[in-house]
Amino acid sequence: MEKYFINKFVVTSMVLLTMLVGTSTIMAAKMARLSIDELTNQAVVVAVVKIEATEVTTESQRQIHTEVEKPYIRHTAFILEKIKDKNISAKKISFLSTIGLIAGNKYIVFLSSKETNAEPIVSINGYAALVISLVSMKSGFQEGVRVPESYISIPDSFSKEPGETAKNELPAHVWIKYEDLINYLKK
Repeated sequence: MEKYFINKFVVTSMVLLTMLVGTSTIMAAKMARLSIDELTNQAVVVAVVKIEATEVTTESQRQIHTEVEKPYIRHTAFILEKIKDKNISAKKISFLSTIGLIAGNKYIVFLSSKETNAEPIVSINGYAALVISLVSMKSGFQEGVRVPESYISIPDSFSKEPGETAKNELPAHVWIKYEDLINYLKK
């Protein structure tokens, strides 16, 4: 009977330890939420772009939460409007992301740099590429920007619409008016 009790105690202890370690790993792997101001300040380039082409690269990034190598995707885009780093004279830009962006779509991108003179990369593991689309808002159809609120916080002064589209997006996304966000970023 004692042998059974000891084995049961050891198994229970191992299960509790595994749960504790697993929980702390999940908590450590969760990305910190950035305000739109912090994101803008940390970015080397902020621009409105239209994706021209995408291609998978041989470069990759190790994902913290899964320990899996995820390939970078190179995007070539037309610069429609420069918000930060107005010294860019080119009409096109090339940058990397771990999340694929759709050719033909418009985005507001917040780009950081891995190293000096390196190709820029989309901030927050790719979540700082905010899609611009025509959306139905309370005031009618308008150009809106989809913001992943689980990664990026937006000031309460913005009018936010829930992320309900034909794609049945997660409620962690909200839509805000394009014009309002652009004016805010330019100040």
